[in-house]
Amino acid sequence: MAKLYFRYGAMGSSKTANAIMVQYNYEERGQKALILKPKLDTRDGERVVRSRSGLSAPCMYIEELDQVNVKDYACLIVDEAQFLTKKQVAQLIKEVPDDMKEVLRLRQMTAKSSVKKYQAMETAVCRDGRARGMFQFYGANRSGRWAGRIIQLQNLPQNHMEDLAEARALVRTGNYDAVD
Repeated sequence: MAKLYFRYGAMGSSKTANAIMVQYNYEERGQKALILKPKLDTRDGERVVRSRSGLSAPCMYIEELDQVNVKDYACLIVDEAQFLTKKQVAQLIKEVPDDMKEVLRLRQMTAKSSVKKYQAMETAVCRDGRARGMFQFYGANRSGRWAGRIIQLQNLPQNHMEDLAEARALVRTGNYDAVD
């Protein structure tokens, strides 16, 4: 069963160097580890990852994952994962063992643009728990249309749940376990 490693940190915090060392440790024990990166990452050249400390290792593009039998590897390492597209994350979900799928699904959910609005929402809330001034009349100069401000409520995903009234009733009564 392959392992999943998640490393995060600021630029220059040795994330790529750690990825290369993980690959080395697997191969030293006779196990195969595959480093993947998005084609978008061109800073080190084609099919290679390179750390600031000078370590380097061959890699494949995540876009080529369908050409590889993932079961041949004890470990998949994705460098520069923040550049993965939704399609690439979905492809990884198909390829990895079940216990890793949930982590990748969470990555998909947090990459949604609507999630990034939470900080703006938190900042915009007044003392009474409401957000005011979110729309400006004649905010679009030439057309005279309304314009969104701060949270951009008009860009949030629309809710098209068939049982929305039931879900709201459950939340109002505090029955959160029944909401799926």
